[in-house]
Amino acid sequence: GLEGASDDDDAGLKLFWRMIRETLGRRPFGELPMDPTSWYRVRQAHAAAYDAWLDEAHAPASSADVVDLAHAFLYCRATYGFAMREGHMDSITSGAALFTVRKVAYFDPAEDACQMTNSTALRDMIGLEAPDVIDACWSTAAYRPSFFVAVDDERKWVVLGVRGTIATRDFLADVTASQVRFCGGSAHL
Repeated sequence: GLEGASDDDDAGLKLFWRMIRETLGRRPFGELPMDPTSWYRVRQAHAAAYDAWLDEAHAPASSADVVDLAHAFLYCRATYGFAMREGHMDSITSGAALFTVRKVAYFDPAEDACQMTNSTALRDMIGLEAPDVIDACWSTAAYRPSFFVAVDDERKWVVLGVRGTIATRDFLADVTASQVRFCGGSAHL
C-alpha cells in the first residue's frame, strides 16, 4: 500500500480499481462516463422520457398520496444530515461550495461532521426521537454511502434512507454507476 495509508484506505483503493475494471468490462468504450458530453446526453434522454410521460393520461393523485410524498421528501433531505440542516445545500451556490471552497476550510460540513451530529440533524429535520433511528452510518468512505434506518410510527413506515453525492469521494461511485433495468424502469447500480 501507500506509505501512511491505513488498511481502510488500501481496501478502498482496491475496491475502486475493481469497480473500474468491472465497469469498463461491462460497457462499450463509447458509453464510458468519462465523456464530458455524457451528462448532457443523459439529461436530454431523461427530459425526453419525462415529456413522453407527461403526454400520457394519469389518474389524479390522492391527497393522502401527496401528503405521503411530502413526508417522504423530508426523509430524502435528512439523509444529508448536518450539511443539509445547517443550510449548506439550500442553493446551487451553497451546494457548489461544498465541493470547492469548503474543501479547503478547516471544517468541511459534508465530511467532518461526526456520527452524533449527523444523527441529531436527521432526527431534528424529521421530528424523530433517538429510539426511532434503528441504525445510521455516516460514512465518508468511497463506495460506502451514508444511510439510516428509521421507524416512523405515525405513518407505520420503516424507512431506509441512502445518501447521494455530497462528498468528493462520492463522485467515484457516480462515474462508475451503470444503469440497469429494474421493475419496468431503470435504476443505477
